[in-house]
Amino acid sequence: MSIETIKKIIFTKYDENCVIFNENENNFKISKENLEEFVKFLKENSDLYFDVLVCITSLDYLDFFKIFYTLHSITKNLYINIYTEIQKGEILPSITWLYSSAEWHEREVYDMMGIKFANHPDLRRILLPNDWEGFPLLKNYETQDIYHNIKVKF
Repeated sequence: MSIETIKKIIFTKYDENCVIFNENENNFKISKENLEEFVKFLKENSDLYFDVLVCITSLDYLDFFKIFYTLHSITKNLYINIYTEIQKGEILPSITWLYSSAEWHEREVYDMMGIKFANHPDLRRILLPNDWEGFPLLKNYETQDIYHNIKVKF
Protein backbone atom coordinates (compact mmCIF):
# COMPACT_ATOMS: atom_id res chain seq x y z
CA MET A 1 0.00 0.00 0.00
CA SER A 2 1.38 3.40 -0.98
CA ILE A 3 1.52 6.52 1.14
CA GLU A 4 -1.08 8.01 -1.23
CA THR A 5 -3.53 5.22 -0.36
CA ILE A 6 -2.88 5.73 3.36
CA LYS A 7 -3.51 9.47 2.90
CA LYS A 8 -6.83 8.79 1.13
CA ILE A 9 -8.01 6.50 3.95
CA ILE A 10 -7.01 9.03 6.60
CA PHE A 11 -8.56 11.98 4.77
CA THR A 12 -11.89 10.16 4.43
CA LYS A 13 -12.27 10.67 8.20
CA TYR A 14 -10.08 13.72 8.86
CA ASP A 15 -9.82 16.87 6.80
CA GLU A 16 -6.50 18.49 5.99
CA ASN A 17 -7.02 21.12 8.69
CA CYS A 18 -7.01 18.38 11.34
CA VAL A 19 -4.21 16.21 9.95
CA ILE A 20 -1.32 17.73 8.05
CA PHE A 21 0.81 15.55 5.79
CA ASN A 22 4.46 16.56 5.49
CA GLU A 23 5.59 15.55 1.98
CA ASN A 24 9.31 15.69 2.73
CA GLU A 25 9.25 13.36 5.73
CA ASN A 26 6.15 11.15 5.24
CA ASN A 27 4.90 12.30 8.61
CA PHE A 28 1.37 13.15 9.65
CA LYS A 29 0.95 16.01 12.10
CA ILE A 30 -2.00 15.93 14.49
CA SER A 31 -3.01 18.29 17.28
CA LYS A 32 -2.56 17.05 20.83
CA GLU A 33 -6.34 17.33 21.32
CA ASN A 34 -6.99 14.83 18.50
CA LEU A 35 -4.01 12.55 19.19
CA GLU A 36 -5.79 9.73 21.05
CA GLU A 37 -8.72 9.60 18.62
CA PHE A 38 -6.37 9.63 15.60
CA VAL A 39 -4.13 6.86 16.95
CA LYS A 40 -7.23 4.81 17.79
CA PHE A 41 -8.47 5.29 14.20
CA LEU A 42 -5.11 4.11 12.80
CA LYS A 43 -5.18 1.03 15.01
CA GLU A 44 -8.83 0.06 14.50
CA ASN A 45 -9.32 0.91 10.83
CA SER A 46 -9.44 -2.45 9.01
CA ASP A 47 -7.72 -1.04 5.91
CA LEU A 48 -4.75 0.17 7.95
CA TYR A 49 -4.62 -1.79 11.22
CA PHE A 50 -1.51 -0.26 12.79
CA ASP A 51 -1.34 -2.85 15.55
CA VAL A 52 2.19 -2.21 16.88
CA LEU A 53 3.61 0.89 18.54
CA VAL A 54 7.28 0.79 17.52
CA CYS A 55 8.57 3.90 19.20
CA ILE A 56 7.76 7.20 20.85
CA THR A 57 10.46 9.81 20.71
CA SER A 58 10.70 13.54 21.19
CA LEU A 59 12.72 16.55 20.09
CA ASP A 60 13.40 19.69 22.08
CA TYR A 61 13.05 22.93 20.10
CA LEU A 62 13.67 25.09 23.21
CA ASP A 63 10.23 26.76 22.92
CA PHE A 64 8.25 23.58 22.23
CA PHE A 65 8.51 19.81 21.82
CA LYS A 66 7.74 17.55 18.88
CA ILE A 67 6.67 14.06 19.93
CA PHE A 68 6.82 11.33 17.26
CA TYR A 69 4.93 8.03 17.26
CA THR A 70 6.03 5.29 14.87
CA LEU A 71 3.33 2.69 14.21
CA HIS A 72 3.56 -0.58 12.28
CA SER A 73 0.92 -2.79 10.72
CA ILE A 74 2.15 -6.37 10.75
CA THR A 75 -0.58 -7.72 8.48
CA LYS A 76 -0.28 -4.87 5.93
CA ASN A 77 3.49 -4.44 6.33
CA LEU A 78 3.11 -0.66 6.72
CA TYR A 79 4.88 1.94 8.82
CA ILE A 80 3.63 5.41 9.62
CA ASN A 81 5.00 8.33 11.62
CA ILE A 82 2.67 10.74 13.32
CA TYR A 83 3.69 13.65 15.47
CA THR A 84 2.26 16.38 17.59
CA GLU A 85 3.68 19.56 19.05
CA ILE A 86 3.26 20.85 22.59
CA GLN A 87 4.52 23.86 24.46
CA LYS A 88 6.88 23.41 27.40
CA GLY A 89 4.88 22.41 30.47
CA GLU A 90 1.89 21.05 28.54
CA ILE A 91 0.72 17.50 29.23
CA LEU A 92 0.03 14.91 26.52
CA PRO A 93 -2.64 12.23 26.73
CA SER A 94 -1.26 8.75 27.35
CA ILE A 95 -1.96 6.08 24.76
CA THR A 96 -1.24 3.18 27.12
CA TRP A 97 -4.93 2.23 26.89
CA LEU A 98 -4.38 1.58 23.14
CA TYR A 99 -0.88 0.10 23.21
CA SER A 100 0.46 -1.47 26.40
CA SER A 101 4.02 -0.94 25.11
CA ALA A 102 3.42 2.82 25.32
CA GLU A 103 3.88 2.57 29.08
CA TRP A 104 7.66 2.20 28.83
CA HIS A 105 8.05 4.51 25.82
CA GLU A 106 6.19 7.30 27.62
CA ARG A 107 8.23 6.73 30.77
CA GLU A 108 11.45 7.12 28.76
CA VAL A 109 10.21 10.35 27.15
CA TYR A 110 9.32 11.63 30.61
CA ASP A 111 12.67 10.55 32.08
CA MET A 112 14.80 12.14 29.37
CA MET A 113 12.70 15.21 28.42
CA GLY A 114 10.31 15.84 31.32
CA ILE A 115 7.16 15.52 29.16
CA LYS A 116 4.22 14.32 31.24
CA PHE A 117 1.44 12.04 30.02
CA ALA A 118 -2.06 12.34 31.49
CA ASN A 119 -3.61 9.09 32.78
CA HIS A 120 -0.34 7.18 32.56
CA PRO A 121 -0.53 4.24 35.01
CA ASP A 122 3.02 4.60 36.39
CA LEU A 123 4.82 7.74 35.20
CA ARG A 124 8.18 7.63 36.94
CA ARG A 125 11.80 7.49 35.86
CA ILE A 126 12.83 4.39 33.96
CA LEU A 127 16.51 4.96 33.07
CA LEU A 128 17.79 7.36 35.70
CA PRO A 129 17.65 7.13 39.50
CA ASN A 130 14.50 8.59 41.09
CA ASP A 131 16.43 11.41 42.74
CA TRP A 132 18.21 12.55 39.55
CA GLU A 133 17.89 16.28 38.95
CA GLY A 134 16.59 17.49 35.59
CA PHE A 135 16.03 15.88 32.22
CA PRO A 136 19.24 15.12 30.29
CA LEU A 137 18.00 15.44 26.70
CA LEU A 138 16.76 19.00 27.06
CA LYS A 139 18.91 21.44 25.12
CA ASN A 140 19.28 23.68 28.16
CA TYR A 141 20.12 20.82 30.57
CA GLU A 142 23.11 21.33 32.82
CA THR A 143 24.66 18.24 34.33
CA GLN A 144 24.85 18.30 38.08
CA ASP A 145 28.39 18.48 39.40
CA ILE A 146 28.09 15.75 42.02
CA TYR A 147 25.62 12.91 42.49
CA HIS A 148 25.85 10.90 45.74
CA ASN A 149 29.45 12.02 46.30
CA ILE A 150 30.41 10.97 42.76
CA LYS A 151 31.80 13.60 40.40
CA VAL A 152 29.51 13.71 37.36
CA LYS A 153 31.09 16.41 35.19
CA PHE A 154 34.46 15.65 33.64
